[in-house]
Amino acid sequence: MEKSGRRFICIHGHFYQPPRENAWLETIDRQASATPFHDWNDRIHDECYKRNAWARIQDEQNQIVEIINNYEWISFNFGPTLLSWLEMEAPETYARLIEADQNSAERLNGHGNAMAQVYSHMIMPLANERDKRTQVIWGIKDFELRFGRMPEGMWLAETAADIPSLEIMAAYGVKFTVLAPGQAASVMNPENGDWTPVSSSTVDTTRPYKVNLPSGKSIAVFFYNGNISQEVAFNGLLHNGAHFAARIMSGFGSDTSENALMHIATDGETYGHHHKFGEMALADAIQRLKKEENVELTNYAAYLAEFPPIWEAKIVEPSSWSCAHGVERWNSNCGCHTGGEAGWTQEWRGPLRKAFDFVRDALAPFYEKEARFYVKDPWKMRDEYIHWVLEKDLKGLKSVEGKNVMVPLSKADRGRLLKLLEMQRQCILMYTSCGWFFNEVSGIETLQILQYAYRAISLAEELGHAPLMERWSQKLLQIPSNKYQDGLEIFRLKIAASQVDFAQFASFNALSTLWKEVEHHSFTNGFSISFDQLDEKFFSNGKAVKGRIFLQNRFTLESKDFAFVVWVDNDLKMKGRLTEGFKDVGFQEDWFGAADLRDLDLMEGAKIELADLYHEHQLLLSKMMVHYWQKQKSQTSIRMFEDFPFKDLPRSYGDEPVPIHLEAASKDFLESKVRKFLKMGNPDLEELEGLLPFKKQWKIGPLDNFDLGQLAGQYLADLALRLESLHERDEYLDALLESYELTLALGLIPEVWDVQNILFEIKKRQVFFDSPGEKDALWNNLCAVFNISTDSPVLHSTNERI
Repeated sequence: MEKSGRRFICIHGHFYQPPRENAWLETIDRQASATPFHDWNDRIHDECYKRNAWARIQDEQNQIVEIINNYEWISFNFGPTLLSWLEMEAPETYARLIEADQNSAERLNGHGNAMAQVYSHMIMPLANERDKRTQVIWGIKDFELRFGRMPEGMWLAETAADIPSLEIMAAYGVKFTVLAPGQAASVMNPENGDWTPVSSSTVDTTRPYKVNLPSGKSIAVFFYNGNISQEVAFNGLLHNGAHFAARIMSGFGSDTSENALMHIATDGETYGHHHKFGEMALADAIQRLKKEENVELTNYAAYLAEFPPIWEAKIVEPSSWSCAHGVERWNSNCGCHTGGEAGWTQEWRGPLRKAFDFVRDALAPFYEKEARFYVKDPWKMRDEYIHWVLEKDLKGLKSVEGKNVMVPLSKADRGRLLKLLEMQRQCILMYTSCGWFFNEVSGIETLQILQYAYRAISLAEELGHAPLMERWSQKLLQIPSNKYQDGLEIFRLKIAASQVDFAQFASFNALSTLWKEVEHHSFTNGFSISFDQLDEKFFSNGKAVKGRIFLQNRFTLESKDFAFVVWVDNDLKMKGRLTEGFKDVGFQEDWFGAADLRDLDLMEGAKIELADLYHEHQLLLSKMMVHYWQKQKSQTSIRMFEDFPFKDLPRSYGDEPVPIHLEAASKDFLESKVRKFLKMGNPDLEELEGLLPFKKQWKIGPLDNFDLGQLAGQYLADLALRLESLHERDEYLDALLESYELTLALGLIPEVWDVQNILFEIKKRQVFFDSPGEKDALWNNLCAVFNISTDSPVLHSTNERI
């Protein structure tokens, strides 16, 4: 293709969630507002991140004609802390992101779609020079580990920019960033050297600009099209894929120069979370734009490599994309907010930042002084700590140590250094921008960053720093709230109890042994957990478990071991005893000699009380109890209808109502049998079919709970996977179709997302049939049931979201 006359399009998505993990446990607490999902990461993944990885394009009959990985065709950045969650909790989606970057790099001369991001979404102009540097270094290292290459571009949190931040990015090899059009102050025409003031409405966004820096280095800046980006985010442009594509094309205008770049940028969550089915509109638009004459879908890195900036620009500093007052949204009551009750203000923002600055500035000299006992340059060591955070490999940690320590470290010295570094990591996380963004200081995002500050202070005091809590409390007293008296009240009510020490965590794990069969060795995000010497004993007034538990913190390598005995009495009251580093003298005699739970209460050790546990652990134990008793209840209902002659009871009662207790038990029986069948993954449907007459006879309503729907979807997906790997494919075609119909007949609503993905992949690769036309009717019927077109992809003039 001739280079002249070409036009380029880049759609950028900034995908990000604030870190949500408990600062002591590194696991996410249940967030009730995200129901029916466990937390907001889980929910937004379902609504957005996975949807864009397998985005549907539908025809006028709402049948799927194509499934594409949107990430292969758009520029994107994912927050490093979100990528860490995806890697652990949604590995298939995570793999699609990596694959998308690789495929786009292959298509675009080695320039992948993925951009890096400053590590923890810190507002860079408000950070000190040291934190700016760490944010950039950690963002680069995280990107390199995940995508296997050096990032060419880096996304700034909230696009908040100033010259010192750009200097650090350029110093570490970042070639470009993306800013809002309102962040352009003036531009220089290379033909005459004249500088012209510009605004969001007058800056030409179809070309890149070079920003020259005081160091002599430069960095490229792309100012995105603000009007169209705004329409995508807030004005309903995603209701229709065809309209979306046409609006993007209109961004070139009639007098756009050759080789112009039309580009937009929004939060990635716009596509599916903020706007349901937005990922489908994006997919539809992508397919249409690919067919436009002389138009190329590209990314910023690929465009920059071919068309380096000729024009220069100066930026408004400090500035951002979501605050009309520079970066004051994260520093003062500037007027930007997300609503709230009448009379609410954001006067809390300034004092909140001062409270965090106090923690940072108090702990920095302490860290520097203490770390110098071990390493040559404490701040360089902090920059390299990211390797341990990401790789979780002691061999890798020792490699980093080798470059930085003055003498080989003992186990105790290494532990102390890691605690110092972890204290600094918490100081970085506490500046996550979301804590200032919304309308009230007691929101979940602000509570999260307060927790990080509390963890940093706690670590400092453990390491020997003079007490800080009282001084920090005075800072919290100065933070006003729209709902509470002040920040200190919020801390006492909502943050103080989030601290979970080793003994509390051991107590929770010990009580868990009463309700479930625990793994002898397991890992969470924050701990390695090992059980030993487990023994169970039953008494007339309850049940008891004894054992030993070993815990090791994943970040600091601090470890402790405990002996425990826990019990639950017939009134379901849980208690126990816990002893740290317990030497097994007399323990066995006390255990075997106990004739009653009251004897156990006389054993050595600190008391374990349910009321003393972390709130989330109390909830988890209650969930275990419910599951345990549901299992007992299910077993009772199964015995009721399998061992007693009650299955056909409604027939003998005729029109008379059946006994209420049996009516309730009948639904428990049906749910239990269905759940057991789905978990077993048995394709023999005779047992499932046998439940239909029972359901009809007992007049049982829908089994439409969320959990069963997810379980049914997984069962169907497993069947679909067998279509590719087994010779009896016709048998599994029948089984998949019949299973789906049976789940519907039983009143379930299966989640068929994964089934559709698998069937579409089979169709696309044509791996199912040995010869054309074989078993067409059966296959076509299956596709029709799962809403997949058997025709070639066809685009229609309209594609309203269904």
